[in-house]
Amino acid sequence: MHLLTELDQTSQYPRGHDCPAWRTWDETQDDGHGITQIGLERSPCFGECPVYTAVIHASGRVEYEGIMNVPRLGARVGRANLHYFRQLAWFITGTRFWDMESHYDFRDAVVSDAPGTCVLVATANRRKIVSNYADAGPPELWAIAGLIDLVLGSVEWE
Repeated sequence: MHLLTELDQTSQYPRGHDCPAWRTWDETQDDGHGITQIGLERSPCFGECPVYTAVIHASGRVEYEGIMNVPRLGARVGRANLHYFRQLAWFITGTRFWDMESHYDFRDAVVSDAPGTCVLVATANRRKIVSNYADAGPPELWAIAGLIDLVLGSVEWE
């Protein structure tokens, strides 16, 4: 707790004061990001990498298929925490996702045993899938995939 106390005492914006980065409760519940689906597919490697596909809908519905090296095998349906979906959607909105290339791979090396990910983001008007082999893409893409995994960890499965 010492660090939190120190942070509170040294903050340029003590509690109760305006700070450009702070959001109101209503802002955290805002669906103005426009994202309707967020998906992740993890591909195999020569080791024990998890292999699955999941799509999280803005309604909270999750469609999942575990293929190998995951606790849940087969097709599953569940419900994600809507607050987590909104946080993830706003995070994606704040990144360069829509400007990213469709595929990232290492240009100067042959890597054949690394896992890959594909991240899907869709709105009412557009849909984009970005693949990221061996985390060769921008750090934001790696972060988005990790955050999707966190949201999937909170899913209540039927």
